[in-house]
Amino acid sequence: MVDLSEYLRLIAQATYGKDVRQAIVDAISGVQTNMNEYSTFEGEVMEAYKLLKNCATILADLQSEEPTAETLLHELQSETFDAKEILQGVTYLKAYLGLLPDNVLGLEVDFENKTFTRLCGAVGKSKGADFDSFNMFGGRKRCNLTDDGVVTAYYGDEAYTETGYLTQAVTVNDVEYPVGTPVQVMVEQPKFYYFTCPLVLESQEGDAGGIGYHMRKVAYYICDEQVIGFNLHPAFHDDDGNEVDKIYFGAYEGCIWDADKSADPDTGNLLGDYLFQDEQVMSVLTDKFSSIAGVKPASGLSQQLTRPNLETMCKNRGDGWHSLDVRIACMEFMLMFIEFGTMNVQTGAGSNGVVSITDNTAYNCSSITGSTASLGNASGQASGTYSDINGIRTLETANGKTSYSYRGDENPWGNIWKFVYGVNIWGDGTMHGGVPFICKDYNFAESKRTDNYESAGFTVPNANGYINALGYSKNFDWLFMPSEIGGNSSLPVGDYVYVTANLNGYRIALLGGSWGNGVDAGLSWYLNVGVGARVRTVGGRLVYVPQRLQKTA
Repeated sequence: MVDLSEYLRLIAQATYGKDVRQAIVDAISGVQTNMNEYSTFEGEVMEAYKLLKNCATILADLQSEEPTAETLLHELQSETFDAKEILQGVTYLKAYLGLLPDNVLGLEVDFENKTFTRLCGAVGKSKGADFDSFNMFGGRKRCNLTDDGVVTAYYGDEAYTETGYLTQAVTVNDVEYPVGTPVQVMVEQPKFYYFTCPLVLESQEGDAGGIGYHMRKVAYYICDEQVIGFNLHPAFHDDDGNEVDKIYFGAYEGCIWDADKSADPDTGNLLGDYLFQDEQVMSVLTDKFSSIAGVKPASGLSQQLTRPNLETMCKNRGDGWHSLDVRIACMEFMLMFIEFGTMNVQTGAGSNGVVSITDNTAYNCSSITGSTASLGNASGQASGTYSDINGIRTLETANGKTSYSYRGDENPWGNIWKFVYGVNIWGDGTMHGGVPFICKDYNFAESKRTDNYESAGFTVPNANGYINALGYSKNFDWLFMPSEIGGNSSLPVGDYVYVTANLNGYRIALLGGSWGNGVDAGLSWYLNVGVGARVRTVGGRLVYVPQRLQKTA
């Protein structure tokens, strides 16, 4: 069977900028009119299929120089495609020709010319209030979440707290949660749908060791509602693959709740509490990874804060709790790219984040969480952030030393690297920096590239450097991982990737940069850390994915 997406790419490229564009527009318009006569999904598929045949005929009439056009036309007319393929094919054509509706927000990224163009409903908009009417942006909220996934309060509610414990009793669905109930400070993210339209691809296979494609030009689209051809972003699936309406991730970088931190003065029984100073005393089987204000993020300074151990401490909270995974991490960057209108998030935000703290190799030099507490659900830079080196706290106010919050998410980059689970990098010594293998569920594992782990189909670069292109994966077209270096500290991405040249074996993934990465932080990947490593500059972020039924206040 012909690859329908490749066929449609040929149609789009053959017609782009030519006078036949209007003929295709007319064909789409005619089919849409006819669709109104159908009330069934099958009817839409039939009409979509007619549209593809019409476009195929137009392409043949062009007498394109593309040698496979006639063959593809014949195959299209003789093969049977499934409904999803056909409808996505129509969306591909509409996206290429700029015909998607205004409730869709888009961004075109031209890596070669280092330019960004807002598309569809994003045209003419600026970051901030202009995007608030779209639920994936304006519907984001900081909240308090219990270990069993119940929202006890949202930012602005009287009972809302960032201390890690309820300070007043709350009743939700006839259940009372007393003062002292542990609650995490999370960001509630509503679901959205996305569509990735690769406009120009270039094979890596001409470069010895490279496989797959570089994206030279691409358009990203998102929408609150289901649009034909769009897919629900994969971040919005629970542990069993069921779709969920919302997910939650830590508003703050993770610290640890220590199950036996102190003793009750009356009984002598051990009482748990948060490790406010990143005390290196974690117990993997009993402690819980956390998200609260007023703490130093946890690190692997001397304790075994490895990627698997971090995941275990997240799961100690109960069903649905995990550490940051690659789907949720890329989801967050997709939102930022489209709202900012650029891939350089530091430029788009107008804040560098915490990336310019002088390093001391004996300490975890990350700054204290919570300086953006007063921003609530809004984006912006804190008025000041406390740096903390060996317990000596200094109020920092300069750009580069103060925290930035993206719609409730403090330090989405910088301050401390974050472990990203659900992706393993593997190579056999001949495949550049290796191939990303993506986990399709939450059954994470180290050193794995089979079963529930699937190849992204492209190689990451063979040397450290500024990102110049992202790799393209048909099955993981939401993935923002580099395939080429050669950019600079500003464009097209402005961020850095660290890799192992000619990788032979496995590596894990870190994202975002830390307190000393400067302008290199952002969509910055550290892909040369060995399996099972614990690192002084690395921590994580807590995630909660509701299981089937969502519990809310």
